Amino acid sequence: MMPWAPPDLTSEQVQKIGQLQTESEARNRGLMQQGWETQARLNGLYTADKRDWNAIRTASRALFDLQRQQMDAMLDMQQKIDGLLTDSQRQEMARAWRGYGWMGAN
Repeated sequence: MMPWAPPDLTSEQVQKIGQLQTESEARNRGLMQQGWETQARLNGLYTADKRDWNAIRTASRALFDLQRQQMDAMLDMQQKIDGLLTDSQRQEMARAWRGYGWMGAN
């Protein structure tokens, strides 16, 4: 369970949120692997004796696209979790995380 979760989750909410997290991790595993491979390719392009700037731009765009896909997936999961919460649970979450995002402290 998430450390930031409201303490009054029902067992059904806990189960559904856990399922959403498991599904999200499975989807993101492939994106993460692709990101590592793209980053390695980009690193190789930067360390080449003669840099191919168009290839660097293409690899950079591919990496940024993978990062955007991961962010979109995270936002989708957060939205689904938010839909499982009651109004009071959402308010409690907002109070607890005021000044913080899902990604951590500002």
